[in-house]
Amino acid sequence: MPAIVVGDSSLMKFRDKGWGYDLAVIDYLINREGYFPPVISPKEVNLQVKNPAGEISSQLTAALKISLEQKFLHVEVIGEEDLAAVALVLLAPLESRIYYGQPEKGLVKIVITEDLKEKIKQILQT
Repeated sequence: MPAIVVGDSSLMKFRDKGWGYDLAVIDYLINREGYFPPVISPKEVNLQVKNPAGEISSQLTAALKISLEQKFLHVEVIGEEDLAAVALVLLAPLESRIYYGQPEKGLVKIVITEDLKEKIKQILQT
């Protein structure tokens, strides 16, 4: 099942450790600050999408869906990618693994289950 990485620092850890992944969603920011050198070259980006901070835009959702279907490796978000993990829970296949960074804590892994998809749907509907 797919391994999906959300966030630049998370992708840095994956690449530093040599861990494989199927999709990475980045915004070239860590803690809302630019950094250098970039975790991947802009030439490696397969798809670029705008998404405002604190939102899950329809453009982001569409880009993630396309990326999963077309097996794109890197999506760059202009704005903020933090909530991409929420959308990915609904879009990615069951048993997919999503990894994202928790500031000051480290890497978090969630495995997509039917129960998790239902919980996210319920939260978004309220």
